[in-house]
Amino acid sequence: MTRGGGAALALAGAIASILLLLSRTTTLWDRDEPRFAQAAVEMLASDNYLVPTFNGELRAQKPPLVYWLMTVSLRAFGRGELASRFWSPVALAVAALATFSIGRRLWSPRAGLLAMVMLVLNPLAVVEGLAATADAVLLAGITVSLAIVAAMLDRPATWRDGASLAAALAVALLAKGPVGLLLPVTIAGAACWSARGALAAPGRFTAALIGAGAASVIVFAAWFIPANAATSGRMAAEGLVRENWIRALVPMEHHGVSIALAPLYYLLVVVAGFAPWVMFLPAAIVRLGASTVRRTPAGALLLSWMAVPMAAFTLAATKLPHYILPMWPALALAAAWSVVEVPANPLPRARAVGGALAAATGAAATIALVSAARAEMVPGVSAAAYVTAALMIAVSIPTLALFGLRRDRAVVRWSIASSAIVVAWIALGVAPILDAAKPAPRLAARVNAVAPAGRPVFVYGFAEPSIIFYMERPIVILDGAPAVAAWARERGPDVLVAPREAIVDVERAAGPLGLRELESSRGWNVANGRIVDLVAFVRAAGR
Repeated sequence: MTRGGGAALALAGAIASILLLLSRTTTLWDRDEPRFAQAAVEMLASDNYLVPTFNGELRAQKPPLVYWLMTVSLRAFGRGELASRFWSPVALAVAALATFSIGRRLWSPRAGLLAMVMLVLNPLAVVEGLAATADAVLLAGITVSLAIVAAMLDRPATWRDGASLAAALAVALLAKGPVGLLLPVTIAGAACWSARGALAAPGRFTAALIGAGAASVIVFAAWFIPANAATSGRMAAEGLVRENWIRALVPMEHHGVSIALAPLYYLLVVVAGFAPWVMFLPAAIVRLGASTVRRTPAGALLLSWMAVPMAAFTLAATKLPHYILPMWPALALAAAWSVVEVPANPLPRARAVGGALAAATGAAATIALVSAARAEMVPGVSAAAYVTAALMIAVSIPTLALFGLRRDRAVVRWSIASSAIVVAWIALGVAPILDAAKPAPRLAARVNAVAPAGRPVFVYGFAEPSIIFYMERPIVILDGAPAVAAWARERGPDVLVAPREAIVDVERAAGPLGLRELESSRGWNVANGRIVDLVAFVRAAGR
């Protein structure tokens, strides 16, 4: 086994195992998780692996790879959180292994192992590593692709490099569409150009990159062309065009920011999402930008890997924090290199910036937690928020003190231990408190226990994806008060799920509906942050 390979495999196994254990501590979170999970359930039930659907309607937002993977885990574990989330922990572990491979090739096994830890032990990576979405799988595809690129920058490319790169790019493409190809190819091209004077065979590198990209597009087209034909062109119009090009040009689903904030948005995401390791980034970037480093394969790759996603997503109109996740391995590698491999060089200004960023992150998190505690929207959240704020303060003070004393390796050891404690507390303490306040899973469990099997459930005024996933039966969305009144006049043992206030409004307009309350669940609608009194009704004549 190669140097450090055994330790890296053991660490990757620990990463996947711990995240898989944590994956069952909460139900799925609206809105993305149940959308992905339900689409996989419907794919498995219909035996149609070509066209994804959600509640019977075309779901063109993402290509099918994650749904295909989820059908495998659904067969193995049954419907639930573990099956839905299984592939994200596995994919994050794969991305961590690829990060180790890059760090070992560019510097040393020690740098690669530390980069693995930094990659996964931060807020954004933990969230995406537990989520039933496509982002961790995309990260794995991109990171493996760039691990192969790192090898091609280090020595002449071979046909095996091209074939492996094509497979990794195809995974990224089938996970999330064009971004899975454009990002790594652009990063690789920029790195090749920057380090062209240091490459043994830049022509072979370019040929391998172009050939691998073309091969991955052929693999993607093998699914996309028949899927687009089966949907009469909707897969192209709603998937490729709307979800990629229009999303880049126009803010969609209210995920835009002001022009003044746009240049800072993803810088703030990095500062908050890559904590606590963000303190090492200013010095690492200064060192990478030095003339003796930036034109080397290592410097060119890391700078391109950080710059391309940052520029691309900053220019895009639609913004969400997880879009920038593909640059996380580069941040982890740069920070680890700065700690492990660089000779002692204080860089006082860069270190001051890093310390200020870490202090600002801790202060902002504490203020946010105290504000959440004072809001008291969910029972138990106040105490949990205060405990979390105290924990954040307790771990931040030693971190900043050690960093100020330039004891970087002590900072790393303390940050690993304290970050693990914070993650465990949030995952096992805070998240279950919030999860217990979700109305949809609780109400769905009660309805499933008493409602006639196989009968659809009608929904009005609360079409969150979680209600569709957890009902485990057909869902019919009623559109407007007249549809609700018409449903109430029919006979039969059907169930209507709606917020209590929505039915009160319908009865004000249409008169008494003659409904009987079957079950109710008051709680916190995560998707919009509001309290909702969700009720399952039956027709009085139908019971």
